[in-house]
Amino acid sequence: MIIRFLTFAVYAFSFFTLVGAGGLPTSNSGGTSSSSGSSSNSYSGGTSNSLPNPLTALELKNGLNMVQSLVYGKKYKKAEIKLISLEVKFPQNADIQNYLGFVSRKMNKLGKSDAYYKKALQLNPMHKGALEYQGELFLQYKNLEKANANLKLLERICGVNCDEYKDLKKAIEDFK
Repeated sequence: MIIRFLTFAVYAFSFFTLVGAGGLPTSNSGGTSSSSGSSSNSYSGGTSNSLPNPLTALELKNGLNMVQSLVYGKKYKKAEIKLISLEVKFPQNADIQNYLGFVSRKMNKLGKSDAYYKKALQLNPMHKGALEYQGELFLQYKNLEKANANLKLLERICGVNCDEYKDLKKAIEDFK
């Protein structure tokens, strides 16, 4: 009986800690930003609308934070390995797909990168980070028209003052 109570207490504590900190990933929260690999600590996709198991949500959040640190340090291969392990457990998470696209692009695996961005956007068509990064991939393919289409989508989703819009707009201007 006491073990059940302690288990419940751990779940409740984890849940309320995550909710209070704004750490539960939802499909309505903000996205990742900036082409340098930086991103906010709020994630933008892939989870269902039902309340997740708090320990699973914590595992996802910690995993994405670890990936973010690896990306900041430009340790793309290590980030890719961690992301692949996260993808096994969370195959329908748009943030994981977006990061996989990002690290694949940084490692010059452009075909894989394209597939990951497409999956991220399939899971969450309004994923700001995936739209920005996919736009940057389009520029690598020298497809200015598609990059501009992503820029217009970002403008509709978050306006001209969000980081993702600004970063893609700058990348397009630098491309020209």
